Amino acid sequence: MIEKVENIVKKKETKRPKKENLEFSVPQSPVSSEVLRIKEGIVIHKFAEKLVESYHNFVQAVILFGSFTTDKHTADSDIDVLIIVNDINIPFTSSIKSSFDLGVEKYKAEVLVETKTQRPIHSNVVGLTEFWKGVKNTDPVVINVLRSGIAIYETGFFVPFKELLLRGEIIPSEEGIINMFYVGKGFMEMSQHKIKEAIDALYWAMIKAVQAVILSKNIYPGLPKDTPQILKNMKKNITLFSEQDIATIEELFQDYKKIEKEANKFNFSAKHYEDLHNKVSEIIKKAEKEVEKTQEKLRTKLKNVK
Repeated sequence: MIEKVENIVKKKETKRPKKENLEFSVPQSPVSSEVLRIKEGIVIHKFAEKLVESYHNFVQAVILFGSFTTDKHTADSDIDVLIIVNDINIPFTSSIKSSFDLGVEKYKAEVLVETKTQRPIHSNVVGLTEFWKGVKNTDPVVINVLRSGIAIYETGFFVPFKELLLRGEIIPSEEGIINMFYVGKGFMEMSQHKIKEAIDALYWAMIKAVQAVILSKNIYPGLPKDTPQILKNMKKNITLFSEQDIATIEELFQDYKKIEKEANKFNFSAKHYEDLHNKVSEIIKKAEKEVEKTQEKLRTKLKNVK
């Protein structure tokens, strides 16, 4: 798979001029020399060399960023590295991505062994298209990498972009501001979806636990929606659950039906979920004690068989 990517890269690769025009060389960030004096900088430098040797111009940049470039690293810090690839001339298909990811993991493992480094390398791979959109839209993550990141290897765009940022030339656009707001709004909607999923999970956790108790009394539990009525009718046989517990089962069933039939019409607060979670936890604790009795009966039965 790695060879497949290398072959594609070689076909797309353009020949570089043999003569070097030093007057056109772009200087690296002044901090780079400082970073390369620390072990982690050397590790990423070796890592970048391996990537470029295998993938050539497909690798557009290898950027060290995070705690090691902001002097905030601790004993537990990972080595964060961003790999920017050429998805413009070479389509970054799923098969190419999978193959490249294998190569990345291989070379990460190699350099950690070769340099006897214990810190893990945390890598992110992005296409040049995505990186450019992040710069254009002033995406905070991309801008942060651009501001504090160090180009261990690059093909001549990262350092100029960095300089433009430092000069104040890269400023938020109207489109970027609007886009970022709606991305945030999308995450808000996602959070509500997660709450609904969590309430749905609570419902089934509670129903299965209560039905197990009903079965332990040799009573058929029926449909989930019938559970509260069964508990009321069989109160003499099933004394484990209180009136409040039954009310919780009924309340959660109503929430479940809202989610199942008209999810978009209803929203639930985190506090509502938390209150339900606490109530259901108590119900499950009670059910567990009853089920433990069944487990003990089974253990005794098996022991007698032996």
